[in-house]
Amino acid sequence: MNRVATVGRVDHRLDAADGAAGLLRAAADLPDDAARAEIDRWVAGRGGPAEALVEALPEVDDTARALGFRALLRIGAGAADAVGTLAGHDELDPWVAVWRVDAAVADAAEVDCAGDPERFVRLLGAVLGLWGPQAVTGWVAPVAGKARPAVMTGSAWRVRRPETETVLAAIGSLHPDETVSRAARKALFKHRSSRGS
Repeated sequence: MNRVATVGRVDHRLDAADGAAGLLRAAADLPDDAARAEIDRWVAGRGGPAEALVEALPEVDDTARALGFRALLRIGAGAADAVGTLAGHDELDPWVAVWRVDAAVADAAEVDCAGDPERFVRLLGAVLGLWGPQAVTGWVAPVAGKARPAVMTGSAWRVRRPETETVLAAIGSLHPDETVSRAARKALFKHRSSRGS
């Protein structure tokens, strides 16, 4: 009985949300399953949901952004044109690249970051935001591209980005290849040590 009452309150709150940005912000405060259900209901009840979600993405935080990109993945390849309008948006470009691979509208070569440690960290940061730490390990090799994963991971310590520490920590603690996980732990130590320099 309490569950029904709670769902009713959630529905009212999200229905009153101010457009897609308000919906994503409100859904970000819910448990994942409830947030997904509410966003799916909102998407099903309107025309042009991909465009509305894409328009909202620059305005919201990373939690709400992840919900928006996951909703766009459920819409599928039909959202590709709308998501494409975000290409070149500095903050969202890594999320777009990850979305394109996950939506099967791009190939893994689009995320090849060989020789570009900052892009490597930013793309893995988007994966972390979308799918969590465990997913990062599966993306290390494709994102390292033509470079060896341990080499790319080891060079990431110099990247001055908010997500660097969490990306390296995820790789260091979860990657199944000991060479890569060791490189991540060393890089994390160097990254933390260099902040005081």
